[in-house]
This record gives sequence, C-alpha cells and structure tokens, in this order.
Amino acid sequence: MKHNIDLSQLEELISQTNTKLYFSEIISSYYNGNYRAAVTLLYSVVICDLVLKLQELKDRFNDSRAQGILSKIEQLQDANPTSPEWEKVIVDEMFASRYVVEASTKIHIEALRNERNLCAHPVLKNSIELFTPSKEAVYGHITNALTDVLIKSSLHGNKNMFENLVEDIEKNKTSFLSYKDLGKYLNSKYFDAIRNAEEEYRIFKKLWKLVFKLTDERCNLNRKVNRWAMYNILLRNRQYIERRIKEDVKILESQLNLDNKDIMKSIVRFFNISPASYRSLSADTVQILDDKLSKFHLENISLFKVGDIKTYTLGLNTIEISDSNYIISYLDETDNTHLIGQFAVNQFLGSRSYDEADRYFDEIIALRITSLSDDLLLKLLDGSNSNGQIWYRRKSRESNILIRDEIEKRGISVDWGKYSNLRF
Repeated sequence: MKHNIDLSQLEELISQTNTKLYFSEIISSYYNGNYRAAVTLLYSVVICDLVLKLQELKDRFNDSRAQGILSKIEQLQDANPTSPEWEKVIVDEMFASRYVVEASTKIHIEALRNERNLCAHPVLKNSIELFTPSKEAVYGHITNALTDVLIKSSLHGNKNMFENLVEDIEKNKTSFLSYKDLGKYLNSKYFDAIRNAEEEYRIFKKLWKLVFKLTDERCNLNRKVNRWAMYNILLRNRQYIERRIKEDVKILESQLNLDNKDIMKSIVRFFNISPASYRSLSADTVQILDDKLSKFHLENISLFKVGDIKTYTLGLNTIEISDSNYIISYLDETDNTHLIGQFAVNQFLGSRSYDEADRYFDEIIALRITSLSDDLLLKLLDGSNSNGQIWYRRKSRESNILIRDEIEKRGISVDWGKYSNLRF
C-alpha cells in the first residue's frame, strides 16, 4: 500500500481536543512500530469520538435523537458495566440515524473492532501468540478512522441539521443587522464544522424552496434571514454552489414563485449576488422572469442584467428612494463604495417633487455629506440651486446650511452670491 495520505495534515483537521490528544499517541505508536498498541488505542478513540459527537449534538444543538442514543448506551453500561456491547450499539444507532456513520464507515469500524480483538487477545495454537497486524493494515485503519469519523463534524449527515439551523436563525434573527453578521454566526456554529460543500449545498437547496416558493406565514416572516443564509452558503463556495445550481436547474427553476412580488424581490436580490445562477435558467423561465420584472417595476434594481455597474448606476435617472437605498447597499457590499457618493448626489439632484427631495436629503445625503469629495460637494451646491423642487421646498434652508457648513469647514472657496435661489 502506498502511503499517499499525509496523516499529520489530517490530524490537524480533528476538531475534538481530547480526540486530537489521544490521536497523537496512536501516531507515536504507529511510527515506532508498535502496531498492536496503535490498533487497540485507535478503536477506543473512534468509539470515544462518536460519544463526544453525540454529546455535542445534545449540548450545543439540543438534538433529542442524540440524547436518546446517549441514554440508551448509558442504560446498557449501567446494566452491565463490563460488557462492550454498547460500543456496537452506538455504531448501529448512529448509522440508523445518519449521524456521521455511513455504510462504509460501519464496515471499517467493524473491521477495526475485529482487528483490535485479535491484537488484545492471545491466539491459542501450538504456542500462545499475540497477533501482530502489518504496517500497511494499521495505516489503512488509521486513514479510515480519520476520514470516516475523526475529522468529520458532529453535524455530518445529520438529517435534523437543516431544521435546527432554520429554527436557530429564526429565533435569533433580530440579532443580525446584515447578512455578514449572520454569516459570522453560521460559520462559527455550523459551516466551519461541516467543512463539506455538498452538505452545505443541500441546506442551500432547501432554503431555495423556503425563500423562492413558499408563502405560508412562517416563510414570509423569515424570508429575509433565510435569503441571507443562502448568500453566505453561496459566498463560502461560490464556484461549487453555482455549478450545482446549473446541474439542478430544472428542479430549482420549478420552485421559483414568479407571481409573488415579495418573492420576486428576493429572487432579484439573489441573482444580483449570483448573476451566473440567472444565466443557468432556461430560456422559457428567463422570458417569464423578465416579464415579471417589468410587471412589478423591478427593472431598476435588476443589476444582474447590467453590463458595467458604474455606467448603469451613474446614468440612472432619479428612481424610487427604496430602490436607491438598495443599490447603495449593493454597491457597499460589492466593493463599489467609491460610486456611492456620486450615485447619491445624482439621485438627489434629479428629485421630481418637494417630498422626494426632502426624503433623499434626509435619508441619503445628510448621512454621507462629510464623506463626499470636494467636487461632489460643489456639484451638490450647484445642483440644489438649479432644481426648483430642491431649493423651493420648506426644508431647503436647513439642508443648505449643512452643505455650507461642510464647505466652510474644509476651507473651500465659494462665491455664495452665485447661489441666489438658496436660503441660508
């Protein structure tokens, strides 16, 4: 057998502190030629690690099924403290519950148990002998134990994980001010432990249906936070997730509820983050989707259809302020913050009514006035003097004073007499 797997690299992926400590003893025995000791300890560590994974599921994720398995093996131990029967039971129960132990894993653990028994008990032939496994066999057991059990998260294969995750973020959604806040939480509690792109995609696929199809009260209330969870899975493994979307596109596009405006907004926001997913859709679905964008007046924020984001945003006539706020958040999240000031000023200066000018200034300009460049401040001044919807409104004086104070604070030279329409 060629030793192609670097045991030290795999060892670093073990998350359980105690397991990693015990495993160092196994590696030491293996490299020192103590193969019986390595196999005997390895089996004990595998079983111990399975117990630790169940305890984590119970304590950290309130998993009732894990609690049930732990209770069962505790009862077996209490009934017969010297019997190893519980070791077989824990493997069987975790396999039946799809917790970490897969079919191949079960076979490997059973083979390890048999070899452990041979190493631990003398063989009666002409003389009493202790079985000695080969170096290659021990290496195989170690690599199997690592890849099958020790480096896997307790969440691996857990069919309750999706429900736990969705309930968790629903309960705590008010704590997340942005998808990035949610991402830190999900990565720390779930995804960094899973370390498996396909498992994350399975969660993503279930979220897709919740966010883009279903309209029950719970889905409506949690659509935003569930969409944020989708973003984070996508951003962790963009290339893999977008490839899997393309492979499953027939199923996924059948779950797009294109007749619901709120869901359409969520679809647009997702495709803005992942234009490749939009390009994976069939021509028929694209045609229907494009028609709905027009029907629901979502064209302005359909950035996934835009070629150059700078040309598009800076060339837009003034749009609804809610759409402007969304575009600003998009620019901020996609490393286009340098466009925000100019976009905001352009939108304000195109105000079509007094009320619109008030809202644009109060909600967008006032918050950013200190971060505007000198050139944009002067553009703001000139444009305010030129648009009657801006300079004639009741709140114009306080807005003009804010602009003037910022200009004077910076020491910019201005001929105020040119601005006859502005009141200070």
